[in-house]
Amino acid sequence: IVGGSFTTFGGLSKRSFLRLNADGTIDSSFNSGIAFSNGYVKTITVQPDDRIILGGQFSGTFTGTDNIVYPVRRITRLNSDGSYNTSFKTILNNICYTSAIDSEGRIMIGGAFNSVNGTAKYRVARLLACIDNTTYHSTVWSRGWPNKYAEVSIDSDLNLTTDANFCNCSTATDKKLIVDGGNVLTLELDVFGN
Repeated sequence: IVGGSFTTFGGLSKRSFLRLNADGTIDSSFNSGIAFSNGYVKTITVQPDDRIILGGQFSGTFTGTDNIVYPVRRITRLNSDGSYNTSFKTILNNICYTSAIDSEGRIMIGGAFNSVNGTAKYRVARLLACIDNTTYHSTVWSRGWPNKYAEVSIDSDLNLTTDANFCNCSTATDKKLIVDGGNVLTLELDVFGN
């Protein structure tokens, strides 16, 4: 993955970042749409689940392959295919120079900012964000049993018969997540569902 201050690469319109194949050609399967309306990428971190954190000077909007325009402010996350990740909603008030995943699985950032999502944070911050993901389909997890860093999607009814610790959890319309008896479901961040 390449990031920087460019609007074209190899004669093609590519704004601020792209992914290259091993031979140096543009990876056409990595499609981020129009991407950023302005600015540049200064730091790139690939999470264990292959989602990509981009930090930099960019602001304005990100237009993805779905042609939906998303607001972005100096940090964002993409899915492994280059599409915009809607679960990551962090806004910085100034440049993000660096990012990394710490030993606890949290996203660490550094830069010229003094506010993260409106909270005073000076130059360094640790973000509470899920860095892994898995989806439950009938009786199978797409990426194995979730850990405490996993963003969990429930596409089928799920009856938990053991304690579980997830980062967050969302359920599809009309699907149920049931925690049996004395078992406990701990969520690091949040739960979403219909």
